[in-house]
Amino acid sequence: MRLWVAILALLLALPVASAPRESKRTVTANGRYRFQLFEDAPGSCRVEVTSDSGPVWSLPTCVGETTDAFFLSADAQRFWVLKTLPNRAEHKDRHAGAGRQRRRVAPGWGQTVVAVLHDRTGRVLEERKLESFLTPEGYRKVRSLAKRFTWIEGVNGVPGKGPRFGAGGQVTFETVEGRTHELSLEPPVPTKPGRAKLESK
Repeated sequence: MRLWVAILALLLALPVASAPRESKRTVTANGRYRFQLFEDAPGSCRVEVTSDSGPVWSLPTCVGETTDAFFLSADAQRFWVLKTLPNRAEHKDRHAGAGRQRRRVAPGWGQTVVAVLHDRTGRVLEERKLESFLTPEGYRKVRSLAKRFTWIEGVNGVPGKGPRFGAGGQVTFETVEGRTHELSLEPPVPTKPGRAKLESK
């Protein structure tokens, strides 16, 4: 309980905070590059990627929050942002069935984007929503705090290993329902229009 009170106090302070803040510095799976997000003021951020020889590239954009988890590809060209304490998206609940058989299968905030793959220019290459990681039963295990929630093990006081690089260099993590997920840092393969149309039927 005390932990959640402390987190709430932190969240309430975010909009008015003026002191510079920074994310945890992360290292690529091959150990060659380091990634860190700096927030100089609310709405003013920069990403810095460095190596042992010095700066590699920087990006003057708020691609996330300092509480998020960041994972940079081995070639330093792409990075995943895992939103560990995201704001709930406002959407209608999803239901299945009709009449007395009608039931809610996912809350509207299951549409919240919780993982984003960017290239080094900040361009979004892929987005993943919470509903792609949780089963209908998993939503009951999500820990809510005001308009935010935490959904990954090992962060924000939730027991577990926390997000990490897997043996193959992919991003690996467990959701609060204990299921393991992996995210590739390779460039996403474009979906052919004809194939997408066929699968949407």
